[in-house]
Amino acid sequence: MLNEGEIFDGNTFVRRGRGRPKSETAKEQISVRLDPDVLAKLREAGPGWQSQINAILKRALMQQPSRSHAETISTRPPAKARRRAAT
Repeated sequence: MLNEGEIFDGNTFVRRGRGRPKSETAKEQISVRLDPDVLAKLREAGPGWQSQINAILKRALMQQPSRSHAETISTRPPAKARRRAAT
């Protein structure tokens, strides 16, 4: 009996990659720091709370009046660069 995960093309076994198939619109993994109360509120939603962050941010961005790219870029260097300059 074959496992459901095994796929054959005729008599040839076709290997599949691990995990679920890649999305055409893959999301980028980042690291973000949140206040403890914000994190607690998000976690109250249960499983999928991390995915909800994307939806919440997307809605918030859609509600803002559109800005030019130049207006969205901070003139202040990133914290890492500021720390290096200080040493």
